Amino acid sequence: MTDPRQLRIAVVGAGIGGLSVAALFGGTGGHVDVFERWPRIKAVGTGIGLWPNAVRVLDRIGVGGPLRAVAVPQPGGALRSADGRDLLTLRTTAMERGGGTGVLLISRERILNALVDAARTAGANLYLDAAPDVGRLADTYDVVVGADGISSTVRTELFGARDPRRRSGFWAVRGTDERTLTPYGEFWGARQLFGVTPIENGATNWYAAMRTDRRPTVGDLRDWYAGWPDPVGALLKSATDEAVLRHEVQHLWPVPKSFVHGNAVLVGDAAHAMPPNLGQGGAQALLDAACLVDELVGRSVPDALAEYDRRRRRTTRRYVAGSIAMANVALAGGRAARVRDRVLHMLPAPRVA
Repeated sequence: MTDPRQLRIAVVGAGIGGLSVAALFGGTGGHVDVFERWPRIKAVGTGIGLWPNAVRVLDRIGVGGPLRAVAVPQPGGALRSADGRDLLTLRTTAMERGGGTGVLLISRERILNALVDAARTAGANLYLDAAPDVGRLADTYDVVVGADGISSTVRTELFGARDPRRRSGFWAVRGTDERTLTPYGEFWGARQLFGVTPIENGATNWYAAMRTDRRPTVGDLRDWYAGWPDPVGALLKSATDEAVLRHEVQHLWPVPKSFVHGNAVLVGDAAHAMPPNLGQGGAQALLDAACLVDELVGRSVPDALAEYDRRRRRTTRRYVAGSIAMANVALAGGRAARVRDRVLHMLPAPRVA
């Protein structure tokens, strides 16, 4: 067993996964240096859903309480068609009555700010505007953690495998509105969807996904979603191109055959980027971080990395596959969309937590 206080870890990427590794491992007394290529740590995305197992990791880091205090519990809602028909009612569980929590909704920016503070408090060193030679890091640190996203430099340069990035076949647009606009839930049409959730401070988080071969503008969205039920029109009316986030969705498939190569290890989107349709990307990055640090504390580095790979690769592979499948169902078109809607209407109400 290796004393973590004797280990030096380099974390490449200061997103949710990388900062969580830094905060957790720094708390063991180990040395952690975090390298972020951007001149400031910034949130990519708007709102995020935190499942109970992810909230428990945040509790370990020491930020769960403050985040829970401002987060909004996932409310019940409905899955509706583009013309407003109810397809499926979503019910929250009685988990809270048992002393637990359901899914918590909160902005990515707030989570990242909390994790930055926690990492620094734990003694981690954060280097911004830094793009180190990852090969040199592997020679000078005991462990190199690739937490640098779907286009991971660590994966590309140290793992030597072919590029597993794949186009998911759709674009995503995300925004927020300071108003509280309901009803919450998702609207599914033919080859497009629109989702509405609450986030902290009474604001509304919204997202749209559509199969298109070009970068959509807000004007495009107003045309494509014309006639959809409230609050879609109200949200798009106040949106601007400058305030929304737009990207062509990609995922990793197949996921790398191993999340470990030598003393390098992948976490988060660098290991298992997935479409957002199951809402599990951030949660799985937090679970990666907790698992990796637990193994490093309890084993030698080679054994720790091997056990992390065994525990996390199979689980996250299922989430990637499930997210791809859900995206295909949600964004079906033509006859497939009509069949989907009929089947959903016949299903019993599922629990969302």
